[in-house]
This record gives sequence, C-alpha cells and structure tokens, in this order.
Amino acid sequence: MCLRKAVSVLPFFVALGVGIAGGFISRSFGDVVPVAPPSVTVPAYVAEGAPLRTADLKGTWRGSWGEGERDCTLDISRVEGGKFYGTLRKAGFRVAFEGTLDPASGQVFLRETKVLNPGPEASGWSLGNNVGFISTDAQILAGTGQDEYGPYTWHAAKD
Repeated sequence: MCLRKAVSVLPFFVALGVGIAGGFISRSFGDVVPVAPPSVTVPAYVAEGAPLRTADLKGTWRGSWGEGERDCTLDISRVEGGKFYGTLRKAGFRVAFEGTLDPASGQVFLRETKVLNPGPEASGWSLGNNVGFISTDAQILAGTGQDEYGPYTWHAAKD
C-alpha cells in the first residue's frame, strides 16, 4: 500500500521539479535579484477527478521549508470561503500566512503576512510569497517561494 502511494505521487513531484527548475533565477556572487514568485505550469493530471476543496487544506502538515531544507510545520487552522489561514513554524520562527486554492487545478497561493515569533537566528525572517500544488488526494503540498533572500522550495505532507 505504501509503495502504491509513493508511486502514485511520483509523477506529481517530477512535474513539480520541472516547474521549479524553470522558475529559478540566476544569482552571481550573492547578489539577490528581486523577482516575483516563479510561475509553475499546472501538470495535466492535477486537474483530473473531483475538484479539491479549500477545506481539504485544514490541518497539520509537516515537511521542509526553504534554506537548508529544515523541518517545518504548517498549521492551517481556519478556512473562510476560498481563503485559508494558519501558521508556519520553522527553527524557532512562527509566521502567520494566508492563502487561496484553485480547486480545479490544485494550485495553491500562500502569502506570509506577519512574523509572530522572531526565532533565535540573528538574520531574521523575510516574508515570502509562495505558489505550489496540492496532490489530488489532498495529502501533499509542494511548491516554490520568493523572499528578499531569493527563491526557495518547500513541501509538506498532511498528518
């Protein structure tokens, strides 16, 4: 059963990787070039089946976020119409976010809105804008983001 689930989400990650690779920007000698979040092409299979609902996002998601691919937790605690709200926890930081879901395509837009806990690192947190996808079984979120430090990737699985 686990192998079947892993094989069924493999095309999702392959297509996402292709979209992410196309969205990265070139940086030289540490200079950051400000750009909008990379656009990601919607894989055709994401739109198959019953449309997803924003309520499918509610819950706890665990994975990795950004620089160093550190562990993170996304708690999506509130859904109002087509919007969802929650907190991201990573390395002592706690950041509020809001987002939307395109139910037909599975594309997720997430905007970090406020640092609630500044965390232990001296460099601080830069609020980012993120775009990604939710898998058709509503169990995996993955995407890319952009903040003042540059582009990054993230992914999480629902608890």
